[in-house]
Amino acid sequence: MWVVRRQQRSIVVAFFLLAVVVAVWTLIMGLHEQTLWREFLSAPCKGNPGGLTASNLKDCQSLWSSVSSSGKLNEVVLGIGIAFAPLFGLILGVNAVAQEIEQKTIRLAWTQSGSRARWLMNKYLASVVSLVVILAPLCWLFSWWVGASHDAARITQKVFAISGFVELACGIFCFALAVVVGLLLRRPGWSLAVGVVLFAAIFLGFTTQVLPNLGSPSVVVMQSTELGMGSSSGFYTSGGAPANSWPLSNGYEPKTEKGVPST
Repeated sequence: MWVVRRQQRSIVVAFFLLAVVVAVWTLIMGLHEQTLWREFLSAPCKGNPGGLTASNLKDCQSLWSSVSSSGKLNEVVLGIGIAFAPLFGLILGVNAVAQEIEQKTIRLAWTQSGSRARWLMNKYLASVVSLVVILAPLCWLFSWWVGASHDAARITQKVFAISGFVELACGIFCFALAVVVGLLLRRPGWSLAVGVVLFAAIFLGFTTQVLPNLGSPSVVVMQSTELGMGSSSGFYTSGGAPANSWPLSNGYEPKTEKGVPST
């Protein structure tokens, strides 16, 4: 077990330090955006850039400009959050099998005391524990940031991968995927490349084909100007889209005469 931890130490330490940097940056950004949104959604603006009265117009427009500017780096946070866990899992998985086979260190490990099954169990257990210890706090932090930034509803394709414990599940899945690919290819570089392609295909397939069909959609009629006014924690304005809603499709409702059904 000590040998297993030593072999993975450099990878785990590197991702731990990167996780600390990402966490601090995400926390600072989230607190800043949360403060601005809380002020914008409260009186006198209450989510309306024009203010509730003419006297508040200038202040609310300035506040809305600050809110919009604070989210300019949201795409960077999303990119890091989506890529961190899969990359961590893939690298650990490649190191667990393909790297050992190519360097022939697996033969040395199997000549030591202990069975092969025990060695493999310790190897995989150490990797999964590392994933859980590092990714679990990041899952909580990114989930909080999604709500604080009001970037999108949690169920949408944009932020689903960093909501809840999806990131941790992706990390463990990528580790298992890299182990299987490594057993077949036995080359670290090719194993990592194929693992990235396979995960990207599976992830895109899930978010585009499965995610929109997880629940039955509901139909609601509202003014066209109110369609995009929902937020991750509540209405921006009265009559806007419901909280945490995902507009799958929209269109115009035909205006008909009384007694004539719409088509």
